Amino acid sequence: MSFDNTYHLPDDWKTQLTDYDHVIQHYYATRDTNQREETFSHLLANGAAHTPKKRSELLDALHQQGFCLK
Repeated sequence: MSFDNTYHLPDDWKTQLTDYDHVIQHYYATRDTNQREETFSHLLANGAAHTPKKRSELLDALHQQGFCLK
């Protein structure tokens, strides 16, 4: 067994990400307090955009992998 430091995405990764976005969106919309409109994709992208400079390569990696949401 060897590891190549990469992720092997399933063919339907976009569908899976969309499905998980719906799960998170439902959670935030229906919790007892502090309801808000939020998705997993937005949480990741927003967090990466506002992290300290030393983590800026995370945002670059998201863009390179096609997760640019804007």
